[in-house]
Amino acid sequence: MDLFSIILKIFGGLGLFLLGMQLLSDGMKKVAGSRMRRIIEMFTNKPIIGVITGALVTSVIQSSSGTTVMTVGFVNAGVMNLVQAIGIIMGANIGTTMTAQLIAFRIESLAPLAIGIGSFGYLFWSKKKIKNWMMVLLGFGILFFGMATMSSGLSPLKDDPHMMELFRKFSHSPILGLLIGTILTCIVQSSSATIGMLQALVGSGLVDFQGAVPILLGDNIGTTITAQLAALNANTNAKRVAMFHTLFNAIGAVLILIFLPYFIDIVSLVTFKIIGKPFDFVDANGYHPSALRYVANAHSIFNITCTLVYLPFVKPLAWLVTKIIPDRLQRKARLSHVDKSMEVIPSIALNQAINEVERMSRLVKEMYSEMDGFFRSLDSSTIEAIKEKEEELNSLYRDLITFIIDLNQQPLDTKELNTIPGLIHTVNDLERVGDHIINLSELTERMEKQNIKFSEETIGDMEHMYALVGQMTELAQKLIIKPEKNYLAMRIIEIEGKVDSMEDTMRDKYVTLRNCQEDHPEINAFIIEGIMNLERIGDHFKNIASALKPLEN
Repeated sequence: MDLFSIILKIFGGLGLFLLGMQLLSDGMKKVAGSRMRRIIEMFTNKPIIGVITGALVTSVIQSSSGTTVMTVGFVNAGVMNLVQAIGIIMGANIGTTMTAQLIAFRIESLAPLAIGIGSFGYLFWSKKKIKNWMMVLLGFGILFFGMATMSSGLSPLKDDPHMMELFRKFSHSPILGLLIGTILTCIVQSSSATIGMLQALVGSGLVDFQGAVPILLGDNIGTTITAQLAALNANTNAKRVAMFHTLFNAIGAVLILIFLPYFIDIVSLVTFKIIGKPFDFVDANGYHPSALRYVANAHSIFNITCTLVYLPFVKPLAWLVTKIIPDRLQRKARLSHVDKSMEVIPSIALNQAINEVERMSRLVKEMYSEMDGFFRSLDSSTIEAIKEKEEELNSLYRDLITFIIDLNQQPLDTKELNTIPGLIHTVNDLERVGDHIINLSELTERMEKQNIKFSEETIGDMEHMYALVGQMTELAQKLIIKPEKNYLAMRIIEIEGKVDSMEDTMRDKYVTLRNCQEDHPEINAFIIEGIMNLERIGDHFKNIASALKPLEN
């Protein structure tokens, strides 16, 4: 076989392998994504349970990157704490080794059948669930077909003495192997994919076990880049989760590299006891089938060993990453609860968007509380703080609306899709509430400059109306978190009716008194402007209640 044909087969096989990995992972996420999310949320109270959960979820969706991104998202949303996330990350590292174990079975003879059934089923079956399973089957077949193609392309290289000498030198440089594995996995963003490529190399006899293990260790370091990318726009705790993932894999890899001969001996002994064949066993076709199992076992033993060592120290490790990444002010952060990487699992992205909307409601609540009634004097620092929050609210509004609209194009189930219009209405109304609070703060500034003072009766009227709208602010925040609580929406609508009634009564009262205010005839204009803004805020909270109320159904 000439060099061009070899390169073509290797390149084509690698492309098919990566495509198969992607289809397999995407299919499993669609089949089990939302269920996996609920499992992660439910079963992470203790680190050991988190480890088991992370391992099982990753084994199912065939992607440690998917699990770690979900975990970063949960921590970012406040659904999961750092200690719980550490358990999930350790479990995900174990679960991702199942891909290498699957490849080691060498069932590529079934690949054409899987591709045929998967393709026809995916193209011609209309039922969504069946199509998703067909995608899984298609990915499975393409993965093994690509593996076989890549292996057949690599096989002739072992007959080239120059190429073998190059690989031999390479195999005796553990640090170089570690760096190559790290860099390749950072590029591909999948340790399962790069370890599959490594299995193709060892199966073809080009890399021995001593050279394979450092590359494998580098693959485990490189895979942490996905969590780091997911945490770029996230909050401090999510960044800590990503940092732990990197430290966990990097420290473990360095320690194993220091004791590399002993680790190789242990893996070789365990694997030989299981399969009864040495690493360099060659079949009738000149292939090294047992080498695949040795690499797979090295991957599993490395991650299981690291988890067992780290597990008793979960809380100290959480403390360590807290010190490495200290608390920082998040006030200026945009979309601190969501990022684009969450769209790979739409149900997770939706959950994050809801938490970001709740963040908007918290901002509105803070702005309103700082007013302390628009008729009271506010110092310049308080007014400036309100205006800064309103700027952040506007930034959130612009970014979040775009994110939610994009999310509406993703494959969500019917119930999830039904939440999108309510979220859009809520975001719009919260932004408008912010505008009215700014109007009130500017009104207090003008009152201060003109030395406007209200009577005790007027203050009593305004305090009552202000308090009612304040109740709506509290209830709206709770409703956004739990839209299924229908009584919250009904209570908001009930209070809004009282606010409307008060606005009518006070407007009539103070318009009638206009001519009686001879010393300060503009006082009533201030009162009318104030109650009008409060009434408008009430209207927007009623809109939110009406938009979210249908989510119960």
